[in-house]
Amino acid sequence: MGLFEYIFDYMYYMYNIVQNMGTSYSQTRINCGHIVVVGGGYAGANLAYKLKDRADITIISDTPYFFHSLAALRASVEKGFAKKITIPLKDIFGDKLKVGKVTGIDTNTKTISLENGESVKYDVLVLATGSNGVLPCQTEPKTTPEEVHTVYDTYVDKVAAARNIVIVGGGPVGVEMAGELGTDFKDKSITLIHANDNLVSPHYTAKNRKDVQKILEQMGVTVILGDKVTNLEQLNKDGATTVETSGGKQIPTDLVIPCIGLTTRRDAYESSLGDKMDSFGRLKVDEYFNVIGCEDVFAIGDCCNTDEPKMALNGMEHAKCIVANFANKTSGKPLKKYNAGFIMMGISIGRNVGFGQKGTSSTIPGFIIKMLKSRDLMTGKTWSDFGLKQPK
Repeated sequence: MGLFEYIFDYMYYMYNIVQNMGTSYSQTRINCGHIVVVGGGYAGANLAYKLKDRADITIISDTPYFFHSLAALRASVEKGFAKKITIPLKDIFGDKLKVGKVTGIDTNTKTISLENGESVKYDVLVLATGSNGVLPCQTEPKTTPEEVHTVYDTYVDKVAAARNIVIVGGGPVGVEMAGELGTDFKDKSITLIHANDNLVSPHYTAKNRKDVQKILEQMGVTVILGDKVTNLEQLNKDGATTVETSGGKQIPTDLVIPCIGLTTRRDAYESSLGDKMDSFGRLKVDEYFNVIGCEDVFAIGDCCNTDEPKMALNGMEHAKCIVANFANKTSGKPLKKYNAGFIMMGISIGRNVGFGQKGTSSTIPGFIIKMLKSRDLMTGKTWSDFGLKQPK
């Protein structure tokens, strides 16, 4: 394949990924009764958006906004950016949205219980509850988008005031955090500590992991691999402290940024479907996302136990598969099995550098990731894919 064809192939591939993130499908009517989607993140919101003009749906979210976590790290270094990462769900779904916390599910009566005492009946239930994280990767659920904006603008001030910063965790999030800091704050001492011997993901090739490390080091980031922070729970995350590692290092710092420890959000189903969970709190599903042993109950995104990385892109692929199967069920066609696997991962290393891999070995040219992700972390695209205009 020549260079032009190679570039075109990846640009077309990436274009189709971002084109389908929130696309509303307006084909034939889906007749599955009342479909209730629990969760307003990448999997849940994209599923509900694809269904809203084709089926009788309700989407239940414990926040009134979609949180664009892919861009949360940019909001932690740029004041005012946070308004671009909270998209009002009411503007997307109107009266199909119900804001509330699910506390119980009765699969016998097909009833969902909310914390406020309300109950919702379903014919088909799709759980897409996502994952929990800590600042700056995520924030606790808030009542309004404005509260989220305040949290991140305050965090920007903490970053600006710190001279020495330690990032704990060198997976995709830790690498992207280091890239944001290395781009916007060249005068700071930035150290990234990762317990594993290689950055990013085991799905990345050895060469690509080394190339990512080289990019960070060229930015001035000190990368420490194969060493684990031993006092993370005891550290003062917002002020002067000393990070200790299993290798005997003691690193004075003004700010510790944890980029590890995402956990499954299981509050909605733990009391009702506890026997359907794996050891990580994820629901056990078959190749159609049907929760094992639960008729008409499905799980997608981070809360299901598909054998693949838990990424926004995979959650959106789950949503596409569910929509296709609901349509197939309506028309009497065979259902489509989902083939779990590593699709691709594009990493933004600051505003001007990108790195990506498709499948298990094919490197995506950095300028494509820069163009499609690094520049604005897909905020504009995400708003427009939900039919809305991004705020300035």
